[in-house]
Amino acid sequence: ATPGSAAQIQVLAHDHVPAVLAMARAAGADWLDDYVDRLRHVELEIDGYDLLEAGAPQGAAVGTGLNAALEAKLNGAVDGHEDELRIALDAIRAAGKG
Repeated sequence: ATPGSAAQIQVLAHDHVPAVLAMARAAGADWLDDYVDRLRHVELEIDGYDLLEAGAPQGAAVGTGLNAALEAKLNGAVDGHEDELRIALDAIRAAGKG
């Protein structure tokens, strides 16, 4: 299957060992080029401590927020610390966790 977004590529490729990714690429998974070249290096400017300082409850809510911010960043929907923090806190509220 070909992923439809950068975030989907990250989900599919992130936890696989390099040998598995190389085999998939050799079998025609061209979308892995984007993961190897760019997506695996994407990091958030925020972390869990930023969310806690902004009022997020400790626990699963932090992961929910960080995952949402990373997905948005991978898909080009956020730019910078404040955008990431806003997306993360919105996701926590939407999930009823904060």
